Amino acid sequence: MGRKLLGRETIIGVCGAGAMGAGIAQVAALAGHSVIILDQDDAALARGRDTVAKGLAALVKRGKLDEDGAHAIAARCGWTLDAGAMEKAGLVIEAIVESAEIKRAL
Repeated sequence: MGRKLLGRETIIGVCGAGAMGAGIAQVAALAGHSVIILDQDDAALARGRDTVAKGLAALVKRGKLDEDGAHAIAARCGWTLDAGAMEKAGLVIEAIVESAEIKRAL
């Protein structure tokens, strides 16, 4: 029997709001976690928010989720430019550009 590693109270941090980061954030929020998504500019955060909104809308359309559930999941996602917000996270996942230099800087 498997052991649960993270309780739902664990905040998940995702560095990068691109397709991969937004997808990770959506899955974590679907699992009941609060999620903090960090990126370097507002435009990237807006695109990430849009990606999550479209993903949730698709789940509603397929009957996998109702509107209230989709809103609750979206509300568990916090979007920020402030790297200090990651201090609240119990787990941080890096999903940024594939550049060793940029990853080291992060």
